[in-house]
Amino acid sequence: MYTFFIEQLADRELLRGVMQKLWSIPIINAIVIVEELDGEYVAYSYYPYREQSCGVVEPHEIGRYVNGTWDKVGGLFPDKLENLHGCPLTIATVEIKPFSMVRMQNNRTVHYGIEVYIVETLAARLNFTIRYVEPKDNSKWGILQASNSTGLVGMLQRKEADFGFGSLGFSLSRHTYLKMGIPNQMTQMIMAIPPKRPYTSLEKLFQPFTVDAWLCIALGYAVFGLVTMALVKLNRGTIRDEHLRNPLYLLWVLLMGGSGARFRLDSTRLFMIGFVLNTLVIRTLYQAGMFQKLQSSASLASDLNTLDAINKAGVYYNMFRASLQFYKDNPKVP
Repeated sequence: MYTFFIEQLADRELLRGVMQKLWSIPIINAIVIVEELDGEYVAYSYYPYREQSCGVVEPHEIGRYVNGTWDKVGGLFPDKLENLHGCPLTIATVEIKPFSMVRMQNNRTVHYGIEVYIVETLAARLNFTIRYVEPKDNSKWGILQASNSTGLVGMLQRKEADFGFGSLGFSLSRHTYLKMGIPNQMTQMIMAIPPKRPYTSLEKLFQPFTVDAWLCIALGYAVFGLVTMALVKLNRGTIRDEHLRNPLYLLWVLLMGGSGARFRLDSTRLFMIGFVLNTLVIRTLYQAGMFQKLQSSASLASDLNTLDAINKAGVYYNMFRASLQFYKDNPKVP
């Protein structure tokens, strides 16, 4: 709400010019207090959304200062946007799914989408009619600058539309040159990467377990191997009787599900039984994981999941010029 004061108003056109200036900014909730030639103070305002007088800016007297008080204190700042009396509003939009879309129906252009429904709800609530306009030359949001802006933001800057929508994002320039409304939905920027490549045969073999699991398994069986070699050195006679000439190779055969030689009923046999049971569990888990991976639809691998990977691959970033402002200050985007 704004209050302006004009001292000694001699020209009525000056008051009308002030109202026109307020409407062009636009500042709607404002009053202009004028000192008349007889010394009396009169408050004026304007109502651009009146029935049968849409967009007409004429000064209207809303109060007088009489006997040390205003005669209409409660009506100085009425809500002028509560009812727009069916006045048409020009709304700029661009087609972008699912926020704002267009289809032809009975030789008539029909707008629909998430933000279109929001605007239609506002139109029903505030009682105004909608006139949609789109940027020329098939441009979308456009580039916003101090002058000569393009696209949808250029239409708003030149006041060719009352307001606009179409998945408009936050940016410094839009905060500087335009007046932002209340966001209705917050989304993230989405980057499309080149098509994925099929997994290689070697990659498929390692898919059932994570890297940490593979490291744990490798470390565990390395310990098994060291313990086996220690037993061989400490019990050479026993190993010779059982014909275990290649103990590490025997461990590998057992790990792969093969059979071993006959073992005596002593600690060596118990050690081998423990190893066999362990490998049985690991093989079962591996086969179950492999079956699940082969049944899933994720049979493709992506090497471009991070900005560092994209830069390492040497591919280019392609985007709308309007989207460039969201990436130009990112040090990882060359």
